[in-house]
This record gives sequence, structure tokens and C-alpha cells, in this order.
Amino acid sequence: MKLSIISPSFCFFVLAAFSISNTQAQEICPGADVLIHTEGMTFNPDAIEIVAGTTVGWVNTGGMHDANGDISSIDQLSFNNPEAFDFEQIDVTDEAACIGTFLFTVPGLYNYDCSGYGHAASGMVATLTVVILDEVDNLQSSENLIKLYPNPVSSLLTIENLNQSRITIYDLQGRVVVEFEGEEKMSVDVSGFSNGVYTLAVDGKRHKLIVE
Repeated sequence: MKLSIISPSFCFFVLAAFSISNTQAQEICPGADVLIHTEGMTFNPDAIEIVAGTTVGWVNTGGMHDANGDISSIDQLSFNNPEAFDFEQIDVTDEAACIGTFLFTVPGLYNYDCSGYGHAASGMVATLTVVILDEVDNLQSSENLIKLYPNPVSSLLTIENLNQSRITIYDLQGRVVVEFEGEEKMSVDVSGFSNGVYTLAVDGKRHKLIVE
């Protein structure tokens, strides 16, 4: 699930999805403009866009979880995020609790995971994109210009790219897997990709791609 958060004033929209009021949010993660929840072995939402200057809070709704944006728990390599962040794991059995908060000021793509044993490898990974205000209109205007399906995909990925813009696909560590000039509609063979989560970037817009 992907949400676009264009200003902290949209906080209520995000929180409402989890039936948590602004007041309750402040009690759980004081100072957070946007909340991301753990739900089983996932982060929800698992891909968001926010404006630089937004504080994100992670809420553990049950189990032993953290939010690790420093060293990948899968291959032990740096995520190479614009800024690193990480929090200690906390164990929740009753009421939801705040894992931690982070003020994002540097634009760019951030990858993170849960470093609990086997959690990241089981799919508990997520992305967060920080944009500056003058990028927001461009991101919104390109909302319907890119379509990719099926997603998840195992063999042929279809990309509708109305602007015929250049396309870059990154792996979970932010490394370029493939880069090519786009066509209005094209098929890309991803059967040689390792299973996992990728990011497809085009026209400043980032899309989550799952290969299985």
C-alpha cells in the first residue's frame, strides 16, 4: 500500500486509517506527524512519500520489532540512505508502543527493515521517500503516467510509461539493477531477478515492485 503525504497537515488522514486520533498518536509517539504501524510481519504503510521536515513515528502493535534504516538485516550491507536511522527492538504484548521517531530533513529514497530474527527475510521491509515542496506538484502530476503490472511479478512485467521516460530499477540496498530508456508500453523480463522488493523510479516517482 502506498500513500503520498504532501504535508504534516495530512497526518489525520494517515492516522484515521488505523483508528487512532491525533491525541492518541501524540501519546503513543510524541511529536510524530505520520505513523507507520507494524502489522504481523509487515510495516503499514510499507511505502510512503513525505515532505522534508516531517517527523515519522513507528508504532509496534505486537511482537518484537524495530525499524532499522542503517545496515540491511538481509545481507549486512549499508542501505546507503541519505541519513541512517535505527531503533532498539521493543516487545509488545498488550498496548501499542512507540518504537521511535525520526525527523526527515534530507530528500531521497530510504530503505529500512525490521532486524528481528528472520523478519526482513520474511518480507518485513519498507521504503520511505522524502521530497522537497517544489517536487510535490511534479510527483502528483505524474501519478497516472506510470502503470506496472502484474505486481507481484515472476516473469514478464508490463510497464505503461506515457512520457516514455528513462526507467531505473533499484534493489533493496539502493543499488541499480537495470536502467533503460522507456517506451509507451513495454514488457521487461524479471525472471532473472532474485526474489524480493525492488524500487522502480521514473520521472521522480518511485514505485514498489515485488518479484517472486
